[in-house]
Amino acid sequence: MAPVRSLFRSCPLCFKVVVGFSQHLRQVHNVWNTERILLCNWQSGRVNIRQERCPVTGCSTHVSRLDRHMDSHTELNRAQRRQALEEVKRRLTMERLAALRASIPAIPLANDFDIVETARQEEEEDNFLDTFAEEEEEEGCTYDYCHAPLLRLQKAVKERDEALTKRSETIISIKEDNLKLISELHRVRKRYQLLKRQMGILRVSGKGEVGKEVPQLSGRGRHSPRGAAAGPSDRFRGPDRGGYSVRIWQHTYLPGLFH
Repeated sequence: MAPVRSLFRSCPLCFKVVVGFSQHLRQVHNVWNTERILLCNWQSGRVNIRQERCPVTGCSTHVSRLDRHMDSHTELNRAQRRQALEEVKRRLTMERLAALRASIPAIPLANDFDIVETARQEEEEDNFLDTFAEEEEEEGCTYDYCHAPLLRLQKAVKERDEALTKRSETIISIKEDNLKLISELHRVRKRYQLLKRQMGILRVSGKGEVGKEVPQLSGRGRHSPRGAAAGPSDRFRGPDRGGYSVRIWQHTYLPGLFH
């Protein structure tokens, strides 16, 4: 069964869950044109990453379908593969935002995601160089009691990273469940309003039918067939003694009255 696409999006600028993300960017944050398209594609996941390099460490392969290539990395679970693809989409979106900012410097962008991303990458590179230099300095010591504290710290850092990864996956799962519940609540509310309107229409039509009078047809009217039985409101024409005919109204049927 295909997953249900949610109508709700989490705004990366104000961190609110909104309906109609594109309209929210235009009216609330004054984001237009190419910047709005990039942000909408990023939030909806419609970023073309087919021919990007594989983000897995030690692979870095150029393929024509990155999403299918990620399925071959069986050492990663489904959540890790999805997180790697989301990271590629985010990185590619930041690069395109930076290129858009550099193309027209006179017009500022409404967001600073690309600037924050560049600063974060520079900080990670500096930390990596510092760690590499410290490891080179520590390689000169050959005693075990010198390496034991380092191993304990590395183990603690690894456990912390694993705990943070699990917690982030749990947060992502909770957010997805929250969006699904909000979407389902919106659908049920629309269904309730529709049923409420239908019940109101049925009540109004029922009252009109009760108050309407049903006409009674005479047993021997203009269009009644010949030989029909006489009813309570039939007209009878009978002769009198003077040779004149009179009209007699009978409200009850009396058989054998006139012979």
